[in-house]
Amino acid sequence: DFVKPFYKDESYKTILTFEVIENREDFFSWRVTECLNAKVFRELNAADIGYATLCHGDEAWAKAFNPKIEFTRTKTLMEVKSPRS
Repeated sequence: DFVKPFYKDESYKTILTFEVIENREDFFSWRVTECLNAKVFRELNAADIGYATLCHGDEAWAKAFNPKIEFTRTKTLMEVKSPRS
């Protein structure tokens, strides 16, 4: 149920491009390849603000949805340095 909105909600489809690595009943893994929010915040040299407001709370959001969810992320596109940097 936690990941269903990413598939069904059209607004996510306009913000994120992702590939599903694994999708089981008890495990979900994906790789986000494009994020409109990250693009905009990085172009404004405000990725730190974007990360703080949009990415940082994701683990807490998952735990609030279901305390048994183990949320792991290695990096975000918001944190990736722009080629212009």
